[in-house]
Amino acid sequence: MRPHTVRLGVVFRSRANSEKAPAAQAA
Repeated sequence: MRPHTVRLGVVFRSRANSEKAPAAQAA
C-alpha cells in the first residue's frame, strides 16, 4: 500500500462521513 493511497482512503472516509466538511477536501 502506498502512502498516497492510504491518504486517499482516509480522505474518502472523511468525505463519506461528512460531505459538507471542507476540511476533508483540504486534507
